[in-house]
Amino acid sequence: MNGENPPRKTRAQERTHSHGGNAVQDAAASDCRTCARPAPELLGSVDGQAGLPADCINCISHERQYLQPVQKPVETRTLLSGGPMKRSQIVIWSILIALVFVHYFYMPEQPEVTKGEMHISFDSRECRPDLVDLWNTFVQEQAFSNESAVLIQLNQYIDKDGTVQCTELHWIGYVDGEEHAYEIYVHQSGNVYYNDQVFDFPMQGVHPLAILREVDRIEFDDLIHGEYNITLTTFKHDGPMTYNKTNGDLYAFADGSLRPLKEATFSSEASRHMIEIFLEIEQSGGITTAESISDHIILFPEQEIARADSVVHA
Repeated sequence: MNGENPPRKTRAQERTHSHGGNAVQDAAASDCRTCARPAPELLGSVDGQAGLPADCINCISHERQYLQPVQKPVETRTLLSGGPMKRSQIVIWSILIALVFVHYFYMPEQPEVTKGEMHISFDSRECRPDLVDLWNTFVQEQAFSNESAVLIQLNQYIDKDGTVQCTELHWIGYVDGEEHAYEIYVHQSGNVYYNDQVFDFPMQGVHPLAILREVDRIEFDDLIHGEYNITLTTFKHDGPMTYNKTNGDLYAFADGSLRPLKEATFSSEASRHMIEIFLEIEQSGGITTAESISDHIILFPEQEIARADSVVHA
């Protein structure tokens, strides 16, 4: 009327005017369900699409910004991350590091080993070296005091014909008040190899010559009759022990003579060096093929059997 343009109708008013009684329902369907403002027809604002039905642009943006599901970050486990398994790894690594630290900073260094070799000429007619002569050679070649020597062990490997393939001798000796451990390996060819190292474990026992003289007197033919390879060994034994036929064939050995024994008993305070001989007897099906022969012979030198509390002769 006054030349003014009538106010523009909203979409809801147009729908109310055109549809009459359904105006309230259409208006409600066109308004934002969240804030009741007019909801523009935008993609994704219809029910069932993108999870944002009938919302205005402001609510759509709000939901997209603030109401999206939060994605958990990918968990990256490290050595220090939690969990029982990782804590156990920390413990293992800590132990390993501690062991390395102790090894390099607290453990004593291994003693230096002096190695050498020499050659000894044997009589070609001899099948076994004279142990007393060998000992005298060692005393001249090495720097230890002969009076301080203590026997640890003697081993010999002997063929059935009596040929000694190898002799091993271990003993303790002092050099200018310092204890040394010696190892000597004498081969049939006359080649001799030895080791010498500082030793810090004082030992008591017999002088090597006390046993070496006795071994030199053994007639192996009387024991094995040229039928078996044997291993001869001596070692210091301590503590109470009763020897009888269950241990092998027993002999008292004096001046090269063998005297059979039934039993020998030693107390806890008595130490002794025995000469033990092991026979390599062939076996078939677990049964010894040689009858009435023990594969273990024990010889008690005269000075050693004297330490026994009781002796029963055969």
